[in-house]
Amino acid sequence: MLAGADDPWAREAATLLGDPDEVAAWADRLPPGYRDRTTPAEFVDDLRAVAALERAGPGQGDASRSAAGRAGTLGVRYNLRLRAAEAGDLAAIRLRRAGLEPVELTAVLPVLESFGMTVTEAVPQHVPAVDGRTGVHFDDFGLRAAAPVAFDVGRDGARLLEAVTATGGGLSDVDELNGLVVAAGLDWRQVVVVRAMRRFRRQAGVAQPDAELDAALLRWPAATAAVVAYLEARLAGSAPAADPDRLRAVAAARALLLDELAPVDQLGDDQALRGFLAVADAVVRTNWYASGPEGLPDTIALKVDSGRVAELPLPRPHVEAFVHGPTVEGVHLRMGPIARGGIRWSDRPGDFRTEVLALAEAQTKKNAIIVPTGAKGGFVVRGGRDADPDAALAAYRRYITALLELTDDVVAGEVVHPAGVVATDGDDPYLVVAADKGTATYSDHANAISEARGFWLGDAFASGGSHGYDHKAL
Repeated sequence: MLAGADDPWAREAATLLGDPDEVAAWADRLPPGYRDRTTPAEFVDDLRAVAALERAGPGQGDASRSAAGRAGTLGVRYNLRLRAAEAGDLAAIRLRRAGLEPVELTAVLPVLESFGMTVTEAVPQHVPAVDGRTGVHFDDFGLRAAAPVAFDVGRDGARLLEAVTATGGGLSDVDELNGLVVAAGLDWRQVVVVRAMRRFRRQAGVAQPDAELDAALLRWPAATAAVVAYLEARLAGSAPAADPDRLRAVAAARALLLDELAPVDQLGDDQALRGFLAVADAVVRTNWYASGPEGLPDTIALKVDSGRVAELPLPRPHVEAFVHGPTVEGVHLRMGPIARGGIRWSDRPGDFRTEVLALAEAQTKKNAIIVPTGAKGGFVVRGGRDADPDAALAAYRRYITALLELTDDVVAGEVVHPAGVVATDGDDPYLVVAADKGTATYSDHANAISEARGFWLGDAFASGGSHGYDHKAL
């Protein structure tokens, strides 16, 4: 019997759990070798995790995502923990998954390897369902860094685990930039900032391919971390943009970044990294550091002073917002502080900004006799144009919400910045959206978001008002 008096491992587990019967109930279910790889304390942690997974029920903690490029295929009802690494390994992770089917290695390995890791072992262990209990899968993965890094599991392991969990859950992309978690000491949300800046540059038409940009960021991890620290000094925290302490911190962060760029001795790397510095200089506000009722946002929006980014093709808008999230990506270009134009569902994921810029130019000419100038926005559903209508509408709603998270409100005649957003660009409360290709029936949804947020334009935010119409049908 597992929990017998002559079994020290089981006695310790029963003492730690405080429930000898529960330990004994696992006696015939534990796979061979489980105890060899698991301390009593880790076993108790596994039991508690399994109990939480059982309580969650089907669909809770669902890591699946429909968007292409996501790694949300680890399955429903899972969680991760660090375990003791074998000799030579940098770290080891146990994936605990409730359900009937084991996790597929083709779903897990790309996630782990995107962090610059080599998977040295993958040991699956299955605890079958019995007497109404949920079946459980324990998968142990040994990880070794593909290149030498200053990574300490005790100090950095929790950050890695959180990043793997976020990536496996589809909150962060599976690509080489995840290697910055290990190489540069960034957390997954900081990596999302870098990725959003890189994707913005791709939409700007930067000549260097993504692979070269990623390689430069990973070759010079201290410089990459300094770019993030500089942006955070400018736009994170509660102090106003003009606060003297903030301004001193910004100056120090920029000086450190320039120091980190000084030893970069390859022209391509220097161009790549200074391009990120230029974008960091040009971002005037972001929603990424503002915690709302549901916590921190999962979709980042960067408001950019377009004239300060030399890489952008002409004509450069007055200002633009770039949105990047797990399910949606998009841009909104305004040719002046007060500008109006529609939002379209684009089918050009690689260069939607080029499409939108041309339309914004046309809209400016069209609006010349109506309103001061033109604007245009476009979004893509990550996963492709063939996304189902519900996914497309959800992507549009998240895109619109992200734009509003950047936009000032008017309360009792006074301009108010969004809570938690540091605005370095002064007051900017004007944002309206209209229907365009693919969004003819979406205006009511945009207005509903506007009204729910208490935005000063209410249901005048989008064309159609509270009696929204399908302009194509008309």
